[in-house]
Amino acid sequence: MRFLALDYGSRRIGRAHCDAFEIVVTPDEPLERVGREKDLAALARYIEEGEFEGVVVGVPFGRDGEIGKAAANVLEFVEALRARVRVPVLTWDERFSTVAAAERLRVAAPNSARFKRERKRRIDGAAAAVILEEFLSARKK
Repeated sequence: MRFLALDYGSRRIGRAHCDAFEIVVTPDEPLERVGREKDLAALARYIEEGEFEGVVVGVPFGRDGEIGKAAANVLEFVEALRARVRVPVLTWDERFSTVAAAERLRVAAPNSARFKRERKRRIDGAAAAVILEEFLSARKK
């Protein structure tokens, strides 16, 4: 199945997708947030045009699995997205996905100012890729 993963943030929504065989995960350009309704419309269009069969949204649960303010905002977004699209919208515990993504990008690029800016720009898609990789790995078990 072709899945799309989302890392919902206050400024951007990180996106990553996999191939139909669920082997290769590719980060996409993040969606700059402009407002909930416009964001939902843009994502619904992207999901339809990309012919994705499912969406996985990372939820930032607390260390003990509690639902804090950020997680509650993401869960509200998930419900709104579910009302807009015809494919399943699933949630995934994304604790530490941004940290893992930042470490991957740090290792992959030299430590210069130019590459630091590039890492900052790419972190959202990389975090979405981590979410999707973890989801797919658990799905295969």
